[in-house]
Amino acid sequence: MKEELLKLMLEYTNERINTDKELMDKIIEIVVNDQELNKYVRKISFLDKAPREKKWLNVAEYQPALKKLIIHTKVLSDVLEESIESKLFFNPSEKNLYRNVMITQIMLHELEHAKQ
Repeated sequence: MKEELLKLMLEYTNERINTDKELMDKIIEIVVNDQELNKYVRKISFLDKAPREKKWLNVAEYQPALKKLIIHTKVLSDVLEESIESKLFFNPSEKNLYRNVMITQIMLHELEHAKQ
């Protein structure tokens, strides 16, 4: 699994691919299959709008009752942009790798909730 994730991140970095949803979907698929989480992750939702009812926003969340992983793509995009722009010493390729590592870390964190 680790090798697959690393290969995926490097592929996206080397090809300068910026398709967050596609990358996240592939990461989730790799982890769910490797960790046998199919019965715990039944649905994945990518929401482009931030929820109005919450004063604070999660980048992603796992809802165990619904067996659902929700990724707030607008919030994620804002967090990534803010974080990456603060890394002034990174060249463009390094920024892209950092971005892909952050996305992977977030997806692994949420999938750990499903595993628990």
